[in-house]
Amino acid sequence: SRYVPVSDGVNTLPAQTFIIRVVSDGNQPPRFSSPNSVIKVTQGGTVPVGMEQLSVTDPDTPLSDLRFTLKQAPMMGKVIQKDRNRQEVLREGYIFNLEDIDRNMFHYVHDGFKG
Repeated sequence: SRYVPVSDGVNTLPAQTFIIRVVSDGNQPPRFSSPNSVIKVTQGGTVPVGMEQLSVTDPDTPLSDLRFTLKQAPMMGKVIQKDRNRQEVLREGYIFNLEDIDRNMFHYVHDGFKG
């Protein structure tokens, strides 16, 4: 699992952290390439969540076979999926793949409230 912290550039609030889990069918677990990256967003702002935060390696599973799950949604905002003219708020349990991440479909939207 990857705890994805969100910051305004000065403060990182635990309440804004959300959790994404990645699973594979292999014997060795996948690893996030940048486990310490932080999503920086202004109050009320929107930022992409992409390969910089969620890039993974897996020595015994093709990357196309990896599945990501939103295990815990953020408390002070939401994660959305934008695809053409469609926008959807991701709920806990939502499953997606690396291709979705690579297409820059996901964004974190801060709710505008101070933490």
